[in-house]
Amino acid sequence: MEQGLLLTGPQAGPEQTHVNDVAASLGVSLRALPVTEYVAGGLSSPEPDCRLFCSSGTFLQLVEALDRRETRPNFWISQVHSAFVWAGTDVETGELLRRLTGDSNASIQHRQGRGGKWKVEDTLPALCGPLHGLAIAQPQGAEDHFFVYDKAALPELSVVISTDGGAVFVRIEHQGVPVFMSAAPGIVDVTTRLVDRNFDVRNHFLSTVPAVAYTKWAFPVSSWKTPEVSACLVIDDPLLRPQYGRLNFQEMLAAMTSRNFSTSIAFIPWNWRRNASETVRLFKENAERYSLSIHGCDHTGAEFGTLSTEVLAWKANQALDRMDRLESRAAIPYDRVMVFPQGVFSSKAMSILKQANYSAAVNTEVLSVPSDQTVTISDVWDAAVMNYADFPIFTRRYPEQGIENFAFDVLLGKPCLVVIHHQNCRNHLKELSEFIDSLNALRCRLYWGSLADAVRRTYRQRTCTGAIEIEMYGLDLDLRNHLAERKHFKVRKKEREPDSIHKVRIDSKEVSWEAAGGYICFDTELDPGEKAAISIRFRGHDQGGRTTDTFAYRVKTALRRYLSEVRDNYVSRS
Repeated sequence: MEQGLLLTGPQAGPEQTHVNDVAASLGVSLRALPVTEYVAGGLSSPEPDCRLFCSSGTFLQLVEALDRRETRPNFWISQVHSAFVWAGTDVETGELLRRLTGDSNASIQHRQGRGGKWKVEDTLPALCGPLHGLAIAQPQGAEDHFFVYDKAALPELSVVISTDGGAVFVRIEHQGVPVFMSAAPGIVDVTTRLVDRNFDVRNHFLSTVPAVAYTKWAFPVSSWKTPEVSACLVIDDPLLRPQYGRLNFQEMLAAMTSRNFSTSIAFIPWNWRRNASETVRLFKENAERYSLSIHGCDHTGAEFGTLSTEVLAWKANQALDRMDRLESRAAIPYDRVMVFPQGVFSSKAMSILKQANYSAAVNTEVLSVPSDQTVTISDVWDAAVMNYADFPIFTRRYPEQGIENFAFDVLLGKPCLVVIHHQNCRNHLKELSEFIDSLNALRCRLYWGSLADAVRRTYRQRTCTGAIEIEMYGLDLDLRNHLAERKHFKVRKKEREPDSIHKVRIDSKEVSWEAAGGYICFDTELDPGEKAAISIRFRGHDQGGRTTDTFAYRVKTALRRYLSEVRDNYVSRS
């Protein structure tokens, strides 16, 4: 339906592999083809509407070859939908730029970064989506690459991304076909092992954003997309008291109402019976704004970082038991979503959470301790990280990581999850409110809700022959037919241990499924606007012995909790 061709030349570089991997991570399959074969085949047996990917040298070779031969009328516009071109050598890139623009003095230039900004221009908002209009500060030492040309003589050239030096990503019309040309000499290698807590687009801006933005734009049907982008603010640790540290729950509610956002309190289950009735009532009366998720069990140091399955099983089930008691006592529901204390978890912990039927984990960190699993850039570009026991980690970020990282997550189809602590609520929520306003100003619609809402609403879909292909992540999914006709949906979820599955339900009906290629798969059909609640449940794990629940451990845990509250409520506010 939407053909992608990776044109290769005699000088093959790593960028060809890298751009192919970027496209694959977005659900797009590129077919590699030597440019000479494309020219010969295109003249005899045309392949219409192709999306071309190649270096500046290869594209220059294509243009020159077609100019030398007699081609059918409207060859370009009949066969080529668009093209993405990255910078090869300076000689090739400069020559191609001069040929496409007609400016004999056009060139590509480089300079050491001066701490400037990349500006995503307003010219093509559909291309860069939520990044459109943003100015992104360049990291120290970042090198500038930009095109130099006669701006007054080239009104048909549209600048997509620029710096104070010049344009770094442009759209040029060539014989009726849009050619998107990037000045960046490389493409990000998404197979690289992640070494930081998350992917920071600021460190890879030019090698990442042009390729991703073009691929999402050029393949609107066959690339993965997320129908609804969920959002939630997560605040770690607070008890349900009128005031916790710098967080005032009534003040936060007023801000949520006026600025349209929602908050999940990552609640420590140990505190299940230590809450104030007026704050509990506030949560019950404003369930569309306030919700609870699970923040560990006792919130002791690295409590989910152990490799002991007995300890992990006891803690996972003890946390659920305490949250059940809170729900029974206060009539406040909670989300079966785990937020790890200090962000620390082991790979064993993920398997235990799945067997305890938690819906997902939401975390700042994606690398386990010990780091026994390779996580790549491609893995964190997915809607959720699925490397650990095929159980999802939905990533969240601090506001100081920049609005551009949240915007890039949304462009990829990830939920927009913000994490703060009570200290971020200072100055009557002034800084936080400004940041929320900037999120809501992004060129996309954010669906604010609870973490459970974010898990249920987040899935990827693309159109395949006769059906809509769905990839789900959490153990619960709200699938909706957003189209105007009845559709067949082919649902899959990554699962390499299908024997551990107890049942799969759609609404209240148990359905059959099959395992293939590391996924479980099942089908359903929905009318326009119809919604189906899908759930997957696993066989539980024995709770194990209470290997840590000694008298000394209880005293130490209580002391830790009370001292933490003294720090938050008095020391940090003084």
